Amino acid sequence: MASDVVRIDSIKLPRPYCPGCRRYASEIEGVAQFAAEEGYDSPETYIQAEEGTYNTRNGRFLCDACFLAEENRRGCRLVGPGGGRWVCP
Repeated sequence: MASDVVRIDSIKLPRPYCPGCRRYASEIEGVAQFAAEEGYDSPETYIQAEEGTYNTRNGRFLCDACFLAEENRRGCRLVGPGGGRWVCP
């Protein structure tokens, strides 16, 4: 079984998990391809470094499909406090 912690630059970060579709980054179609194209060694490190919704405290993020679905469900854009970056709770 894979560890729930992934190392990035010697910092332990939680393994990226999308609660919307209940999948880890490595299980989401396309993420591995994007990671390879951008020179990352794994989908996890790609999400940790590049995904704006990634929560460094609990490892949660929303994949593209779940992010769009959540915006549609709420009927508004997902933004953080003061219009800043929204991270997955």
